[in-house]
Amino acid sequence: MSEILTGQTLLIKNVISYRFKASFKNVESEIMKLEEYTKKKKASKTGNSTSVTYNVEMIAGEQWLDMEVKIPLDKEIKSHKNFEFEKEFCVENALMITHKGNPNELMNTVNELIAYINENKIAPKTPMYNVTVNDGKVGGIEAMAIDIYIGV
Repeated sequence: MSEILTGQTLLIKNVISYRFKASFKNVESEIMKLEEYTKKKKASKTGNSTSVTYNVEMIAGEQWLDMEVKIPLDKEIKSHKNFEFEKEFCVENALMITHKGNPNELMNTVNELIAYINENKIAPKTPMYNVTVNDGKVGGIEAMAIDIYIGV
């Protein structure tokens, strides 16, 4: 069982976000659109990417996600079409749990957090935000780490 921290703050400055709907297999290509836009604007990523999944549905036998990705940048850039710039994104008074290891087991960690929320009769005020602390490029898939925040 993972430790659940209370009273946490998720703060991201100079963040570009992109909300989209895509089939599970096309999520990476959608994220690449955001990364290409930031490169075009000569902005660099300064921290960990954050994602939130608002909805998952089956369409024609495929899993489709309604999600948003947020990337902190080294400077302000203009919003454009689906890419929205925010000077600051903040979730205060959040619960936070860290998932370590294979992302296929992320749901187990999410379920721990949901059980804690239910047992303590806590009313969430935000969706769950996943902050990729280690994407597994260093140390492999078992070294992956994702902090999960939910405002309460």
